[in-house]
This record gives sequence, structure tokens and C-alpha cells, in this order.
Amino acid sequence: MKKQILSISIIIVAAFSFALYGNSFSKKETTTTTATKTTLASLPTDGASLTETKCMICHKIQSSPEAMIAPPFAHIKKKYSKVYKTKAEFHSAIVNFTLNPTEENALMYGALKRFKLMPKMGYEKTDLEAIADYIYATDFPQPNW
Repeated sequence: MKKQILSISIIIVAAFSFALYGNSFSKKETTTTTATKTTLASLPTDGASLTETKCMICHKIQSSPEAMIAPPFAHIKKKYSKVYKTKAEFHSAIVNFTLNPTEENALMYGALKRFKLMPKMGYEKTDLEAIADYIYATDFPQPNW
């Protein structure tokens, strides 16, 4: 009796799951919303969009220093620009640190002490290169605290 109930429950859950998600497995490249279609080609590939979607979750300026969970980009750019004088050096340092953050390679000792080491994010190197170029070229606002 318990085996029958268990078997029936599994079948119902499987059928319900297939009913909810079955159609999404058959769609190969697009998801339709009310007004637009999103394809893999329309995902952000420029530095500004990538920075906004991948980095600002942690590095966006908050209302107070206590609300921050990572240093703001104005501070990061200032520190990296002092140590790495050329665009190529700056770019390489940002990409390499983000690909494999280690305490030995960290430049921002105060941020390391306060926020701890940035986790390895698993981002694509090409995305990080676009992000590094954007950081280098952008004047980020300073926090008002």
C-alpha cells in the first residue's frame, strides 16, 4: 500500500513538472514575453552592461559605508590606477585578480580586511576584459559619506 502511494505520488509530481516545464525544454533559442523575444545574442556583451549586471550587485554605492558589501568602483579604479600606470597593465591586473582572487594579489588591504577576499565568480575571461576596459574608461562617482 505504501509503495503504491509513493509510486502514484512520484508519477503525479513528474506529470506536474512536465506540464509546467515541458514546453520550455522544447524551445531551443528564444523565450517569449508579452512584448519582446530574448535570444542569447541579445544578452549584454559590452562593458557597461556587464558591469551593471555582474558587478554592481556588490560594488554599487549604498546609502552608508556600513551598507556596502564590497568597495565601490571609484575606490577600485583609484587604487589600481596608482599601481598600474598603463591601460594594458590595469586591464591585465583587473582580469587576472577577478579570475583568481588571492590575498597575495590583492591591492586593497583595507577592503580585504573589511570585506574579506572577493569570491571567485566564474565569469568568462572575455566578459572580464570588457568590464576591465569599462572600469578603466569610466569616471565613477565617489560615495557621499
